[in-house]
Amino acid sequence: MIESSLAGEASLVVLDILELLIGNTLHIENLQSVLGKNLEVLLHLMLCNQSIEVSRCVFASQRAIVRKFPELILYEETEQCAELCARLLKHCSSSMADVRAWACASLYLLMRQNYEIGQNFARVKVQVTVALSSIVAGSTKSFNEHHLRRSLKTLILYAEGDDDMYQTSFPEQVKELAINLHRILLDTVKMKSFQNDHEMLMDLMYRISKGYQTSPDLRLTWLQNMAKQHNEKDHYTESAMCLTHAAALVAEYLYMLDGSQHLPVGCVTFQKISPNMLEESAISDDVINPDEEGIATSRLFTESGLIGLLEQAAPMFRESQLYEAAAEIYKLVIPLYEHRRKNHSLES
Repeated sequence: MIESSLAGEASLVVLDILELLIGNTLHIENLQSVLGKNLEVLLHLMLCNQSIEVSRCVFASQRAIVRKFPELILYEETEQCAELCARLLKHCSSSMADVRAWACASLYLLMRQNYEIGQNFARVKVQVTVALSSIVAGSTKSFNEHHLRRSLKTLILYAEGDDDMYQTSFPEQVKELAINLHRILLDTVKMKSFQNDHEMLMDLMYRISKGYQTSPDLRLTWLQNMAKQHNEKDHYTESAMCLTHAAALVAEYLYMLDGSQHLPVGCVTFQKISPNMLEESAISDDVINPDEEGIATSRLFTESGLIGLLEQAAPMFRESQLYEAAAEIYKLVIPLYEHRRKNHSLES
């Protein structure tokens, strides 16, 4: 009892310090850096098991930050915004009604702020959908589907009862998000039935990932989920292929944006590893607009992200003794190393 009280007091002291820092951020030149650190601490507090009173204060502080600095959080701190969406979504499935209510209010505010900035909340919509996809594939025991469905209904009620948004498309967009999340929850039920049948589970995940071929963020998330599942079973060839598909997807997006000579020429360059890599051409510019709000917001849709995926795939091909495929991966990553002058990587 004493330990829990002390832990609660410590969390409240940390929150008080954060409130003081946030209250004085307007006078600080490097605002983004300070806000990023504050968010990092707040996200850690949301990750820990807290008492009801501490949770109430944490959610209140989080909403205050979102209300005060919406553009910085949504457009500058995109990675932490994605983490925030994931934390809120997990709390929306909490068994405690109060926690669910606070999490719903926080998530609704985040969506509303995003909509007020650009007349849509595509960025938050994608991040929430990606977060649920990761939760579903990672550990189906980490959340309660029934409670999450109730939270989704609550979000719809908030939108329908918001007088300031009544004449806008916001309520309809909230309903659309709830339908998409509900569809993912239905996939969860199917995945649970195949928990002891790896082949059927992978077949289901493959079909889910195919359904997101025109949504790069979600396609990438499910490819990573599949790679993780295969790796846990020591299926290195399959895991490497999933990661290579992810790299081909990122390469296609980067080439569509930039087209620099050191970059792979989209997914076509990956054909020598497998002709199936051409599936990733579904995100070409005649299908999606790379400037569209909320498209490819993950840090993996960068040159560094591409290098990371290739570096993960190569040793798995070696482990499965597919040395020809590993050699093709190295042919793709070496020009990236040379462009970045990563001589130590070239040596290894």
